[in-house]
Amino acid sequence: MQILHHARIHTMDDSCNQADSLAFDQGQIVALGSFADLSARFPDAQCIDGQGRVVLPGFIDPHIHFLLGAVFQSSLDCSKEKIPNLLSLKSRLKKIAEETAHGQWIVGQGYDPLVYPGQKTPSRHDLDEACPMNPVMLVHYSCHECAVNSMALERLGITVSTPQPFGGEIEKDKRGLTGRLIEAASGPAMSLAVRDLYDQLEEQVLSRATEAEKLLFSLGITRIGDPAVSSREEALYEKAIESGALSLSVTVYPCDDSNFYGIPFAKAARKKIEMNQKLPMRGPIKFFLDGADRAALRITFKEALNSFLETARRVISTRSLDPLRILLRSPARLGSDFMLHFGVKLAKIDELETCVRQAVANGHCVAFHALGNEAVEQAVGIMERVPYTHAAPARLEHAVFLRDKDIRAIGKNKMAVVTQPYFLTHMGPENVPSLPGLKQLPLRSLMDQGVLVAGSSDWPVVSCDPLAAVERAVTRESTCGEVLQKNQAITVYEGLTMYTRNAAAVLGQGQVAGSLEPGKRADFIILSDDPFICDPRAIHKIRVEETYLGGARVFIRTQ
Repeated sequence: MQILHHARIHTMDDSCNQADSLAFDQGQIVALGSFADLSARFPDAQCIDGQGRVVLPGFIDPHIHFLLGAVFQSSLDCSKEKIPNLLSLKSRLKKIAEETAHGQWIVGQGYDPLVYPGQKTPSRHDLDEACPMNPVMLVHYSCHECAVNSMALERLGITVSTPQPFGGEIEKDKRGLTGRLIEAASGPAMSLAVRDLYDQLEEQVLSRATEAEKLLFSLGITRIGDPAVSSREEALYEKAIESGALSLSVTVYPCDDSNFYGIPFAKAARKKIEMNQKLPMRGPIKFFLDGADRAALRITFKEALNSFLETARRVISTRSLDPLRILLRSPARLGSDFMLHFGVKLAKIDELETCVRQAVANGHCVAFHALGNEAVEQAVGIMERVPYTHAAPARLEHAVFLRDKDIRAIGKNKMAVVTQPYFLTHMGPENVPSLPGLKQLPLRSLMDQGVLVAGSSDWPVVSCDPLAAVERAVTRESTCGEVLQKNQAITVYEGLTMYTRNAAAVLGQGQVAGSLEPGKRADFIILSDDPFICDPRAIHKIRVEETYLGGARVFIRTQ
């Protein structure tokens, strides 16, 4: 028995209780209250002095590409800070190729085409020049497109005569294949390259996962959901947990094995089997409905005109064509509904609904990747037609651009939203076009509608620091300092709830995690400052001092 005392403990339970002491034993919370009461009840307990610091439940990230992020973390960082131009990209790739066995994949992540000549993606010819003896895949910062070289195209079986996939593009120019694979076309490349890396470097991958776990512990994250896991990755998770390489709680969401963005018919056809609690738990089956930068949007002609006028104003005020390029990144199409449609839909609605029905009938919960309002409409429409009685709610992942009617429909159908407040950092006018009529990451409106909203990161797409994300949810500030739709801001308590109690609820694990209550697992963190009383713009400066997993300390800050 142990007692953490002399602390400001925010339990994050339904009654918003606070306490100064917490008793736990054999991995579970036994009691909360005053130190005098708990020390009298448990006189032989080992006491831990909290030194007056703040205690919260361990953070939960229900949408983090953990294994993929672990691999990318030790791959080539192609961000513009590290690779500022095409010449430096070729130089780094050439050096990596000299140290890599011929035929083995070379992978990079995070490139931004805007930093390259003509603001174009590096071509397969550029990559061939640097790595003639290795297949290469560079993943866009959104993870929704990639650039590959000729050897990679050959392994994928892609030629100039390969048909264009639904919801994607195999880019071509006058010279033939450029090596750029967009949205659904990039799915097979990501699945193949990452699977081969797992096969070639399994022990290194497990080691990288251990290092990535240390990062999560340092940020106070004690439980995760990985939202797109192949059979190969699930086996790796099992091995990592059984071998002790990983100790945090993991829930995996099955996806298609051969196409990261494909409809997972094979997974939906299998009956859900409850797994050993010591192994990764199976969460919802994941369905991709739209793109990232190419989120599926549907707007009126009036809204489109207002968007163009605002873009013109931005072009004049900034003396740059970048706002226009952002607007034109996804050309408009006139639909039969006489509205303008932007972005990419990744699945045919009839095939998608068939797969969802089968998944639900076989006991699986479901989660829909849907950023744009048109994709959200698709997901909500399906769940209006598919009988759903599972304890864990059907989920919308992201739900970034919504109308009021979408928010009402989400609430009416009791769907949960798992979103990423840190996206607001990059949603200023330098990245997102003006979209009048659409609410952007509307946390306030969703919560006011009674929707269960959980926070997450989508790492490695953006930072996985929950406190930094809570700050964005409260302040709504982007990197350029613009406050984005201030009326959608939430309170600090609501922000922290997104990463504790609500996150546990969307995983269907609210009985064991998400708040500090007797009978729940003793996952808690000790902070350097109190987010409830500090300046909201300083929440990101708060540091996790200690992290406890099942009552055992797994992280302590040494500096």
